[in-house]
Amino acid sequence: MNNPAENANGAKVLVVDDMQINLELTSFMLSPYGVQVDMRESGIEAVEAVKTSRYDLIFMDHMMPEMDGIEAVKLIRESGGHNSHVPIIALSGAYDLEEKFLQNGFNGFLPKPIDPDTLDAVVVKWIPKEKLSSSAESAVSADSKEHINIDGIDTALGLSRMAGSIENYLRTLTIFYKDGTRKIDEIGQCLKTDNLHLYTIHVHALKGAAANIGAMDLSGAAKALEEAGNKKDRAFIDAHTPRLLTDLEVQLKGIDEFLAMERERWNQSGGTDSEALKAALNSLISAIDEFCPAAINTAAKELRPYEHASEIGDKIESILQNVLIGEYDEVLVLIDSIGSFL
Repeated sequence: MNNPAENANGAKVLVVDDMQINLELTSFMLSPYGVQVDMRESGIEAVEAVKTSRYDLIFMDHMMPEMDGIEAVKLIRESGGHNSHVPIIALSGAYDLEEKFLQNGFNGFLPKPIDPDTLDAVVVKWIPKEKLSSSAESAVSADSKEHINIDGIDTALGLSRMAGSIENYLRTLTIFYKDGTRKIDEIGQCLKTDNLHLYTIHVHALKGAAANIGAMDLSGAAKALEEAGNKKDRAFIDAHTPRLLTDLEVQLKGIDEFLAMERERWNQSGGTDSEALKAALNSLISAIDEFCPAAINTAAKELRPYEHASEIGDKIESILQNVLIGEYDEVLVLIDSIGSFL
């Protein structure tokens, strides 16, 4: 990927998706533009968010539980509020639905998995010109040549989704592990309750999330079951879902083992540099005090390696999660709680 063509300083973007991995991936890809990103996990949450915050651009997933993207956009357009005319871009792997999105209040369509250059074109087109400045920092990390091996995953493809950033890819794998573990229970429960509509939404989400990390066989199996769900082909679903869940469990085990090795490698390499961590935390505090999105993103990037630290990794992960969703008061509380470890 080339450097982003423009840097959307001061712009505020809402990303809506029911999968945490998709939310964070989109946020990772938006970080070089210096935008403030809000994340919501449902159409209902998105409709509530637009009542209290003014956005420059919204990315809206299509298939979500409770309220899908089309219904959410309809309510946003009818609200009469300051976001009733905000540009809204559909996020979907269904290429054949682009015209439907445009006929139902969306301004554009961004296919999943998201291509960095296509995202760049969307940002340049829709972010207000007065909030654009030239030449953002490169999204390609210097560690992009490093190679990761996990059975069942095309890690080179997964890294390309992260513009070559190992740090972002490791974090995405961590999120996929958590999301995937939850999806096993959700998919199984849908079959027990004979809720094929919700079942189809869950396998659709798994399809996209697996593609994002490069688990293409798993993504393909989920896609076949999504198509069966749309057709209400219960025989195919009953015959193939057990294999999907077994393969997902195996894939999650492989990811967990790899991440455990990464944590061990981190600790053996010297672990936490307390002074460097203090400096990174102080930089984040200053960036939040000044409310500078670009500085906040830079400070957060400096913290990402510490997610592997044995004693404070969970707290760093929570800090980064709250940074992504703009919960800066909670970030400051978490930073304060780390003091006893330094």
